[in-house]
Amino acid sequence: MEEKMNSKKLALVATLAIFTLSVLALPGLGQAQQPKQDKENLYIPKDVKALLEQGLAAKQGLPDIAVTVSAHYFFPYYRVPGLMHNVFELKLKNADLGFAPVQTAAAPAAKPEDKKETAEAFEEVPATDMTAQFNVFLQFRELTDNVPGKIVKEVFVPATVTLAAADYKPDAEEVYYVSYDLPPGSYLLALAMRTRDLKKTGSSYFEFSAPDWSKLEGKLETSPILINKEIGQMPAQETQTDLHRGYFTYLVLKVTPNIAKAIHQK
Repeated sequence: MEEKMNSKKLALVATLAIFTLSVLALPGLGQAQQPKQDKENLYIPKDVKALLEQGLAAKQGLPDIAVTVSAHYFFPYYRVPGLMHNVFELKLKNADLGFAPVQTAAAPAAKPEDKKETAEAFEEVPATDMTAQFNVFLQFRELTDNVPGKIVKEVFVPATVTLAAADYKPDAEEVYYVSYDLPPGSYLLALAMRTRDLKKTGSSYFEFSAPDWSKLEGKLETSPILINKEIGQMPAQETQTDLHRGYFTYLVLKVTPNIAKAIHQK
């Protein structure tokens, strides 16, 4: 009977991707995990922090990099009681991120005697990728009656995104995810982004909350419903905060949401 119930729970996660306590039935999630650690020497530069302070009261972001927090998901962090794994869905426009072409390594040059004198030989060029390097800064504040309070945590997330030249469209809006573990409560996320050349800085503000699961004993409670395109298992849990394009991680799971928020039937 117990084995049958676990199978049903696993099927529920795989088909509907509703993360409840049944997610522990997935292989690897019961193994010992370490809490996610921040990168060394975390900080938000003074000028970026000042910009976040300026827009705090009105929650007015900077438009140089138009970043929108479009959704928030939360899941219990089982290995550390009292923590919630918060996932933030961001929307970013490619043109704002400073993408630039990067030549891939060229193949060794052919010997003159081996090279064919054809039009095709002269047209061979290295493939080109488009790469953007920027920094993400997360500042979490307590939120009481919609009023931002003291800073709870600040996180620095360096990011590098590479796209094939054929896939790069300047006007396209891409979806990214960044996650962080926090105690239950209500918060204001003040988020800033800056290109590595310091030419562009954008910011956004987002209010969110996550329940205290320890107070839900005897009650059935689920995390937000999330329709997924794919769920995979990683060899190990991530140990640092990273920005991911198109997917997020939860414990040892790699989750690719269905951006359209709908189940597509064949």
